[in-house]
Amino acid sequence: MDYSVEIEYQDAQLQKIIDFLKEKGLFDNTLIIVTADNGMAFPNAKATCYDAGVHVPLAICWGDKIKRKNTSEIVSSVDFAPTMLDAAGINRSSYGHMSGKSMLPFLMENKEQKREAVYFGRERHSSSRYANLGYPIRSLRKGNYLYIRNFHPERWPAGDPTPLDKNNNLAKAHSGYFDIDGSPTKQFFINNRENGDGVQYFIRTVGFRPYEELYNIENDPCCLDNCIEKPEYKGVLSELRGRLDQLLYQTNDVRVTSEKGDSIWESYPRIDSIRNFPPYE
Repeated sequence: MDYSVEIEYQDAQLQKIIDFLKEKGLFDNTLIIVTADNGMAFPNAKATCYDAGVHVPLAICWGDKIKRKNTSEIVSSVDFAPTMLDAAGINRSSYGHMSGKSMLPFLMENKEQKREAVYFGRERHSSSRYANLGYPIRSLRKGNYLYIRNFHPERWPAGDPTPLDKNNNLAKAHSGYFDIDGSPTKQFFINNRENGDGVQYFIRTVGFRPYEELYNIENDPCCLDNCIEKPEYKGVLSELRGRLDQLLYQTNDVRVTSEKGDSIWESYPRIDSIRNFPPYE
């Protein structure tokens, strides 16, 4: 209910902006890009690299200049900046290298976007583990396939289960998992972790993950069936592994280019307080 109310409120505010632009005679010449952040605040969504955590809504409007209606083309938020600069007639070369591509030819002239894959990942999302450790992931989406690499599968992906209280004693069991926002859904999974179907949902949400994951989004949009060991996906897996490796080395990602990858990423200080958890055995 809270989530649906937030969406209704956002829609109402957007309508006010559109009405204001029309009132001022600016609507037809204003590029409007409407999107969201890193996924829904639900288990297996926000703070993960599953489809629900990285696939966000996107609607673009610019008077009658936009020719496309609906599309399944893969784009990335890094494409927004070059798109807006092009729309404003600003020469992008003065801004140096930009990872994104302008979407205007694709939107206005029906040209192919020619983006074969998008890449994403995560490190620390919140203070959710012992010693403020993160859960490093690198992943890519190409067509209907999503490939995920979990660099530390021995860590709890949704955060350590139980924190320490202010007296350094264990708090209530399963009161952690702080990489998942507090919600009725999260609490339902925890409350029903030993009951019927609730067991599999709980484990799938907070349990350990393998080093690699591969999903066919067309057949499995919720990313529940890991295809990493299936022989029929051997070719797809080899291609996506290679693509990800190529990008990581090309961008000098220390997760693969340095033995000090952990110490580099984990050493960045936090501005806010760090939660306390029992040490790993």
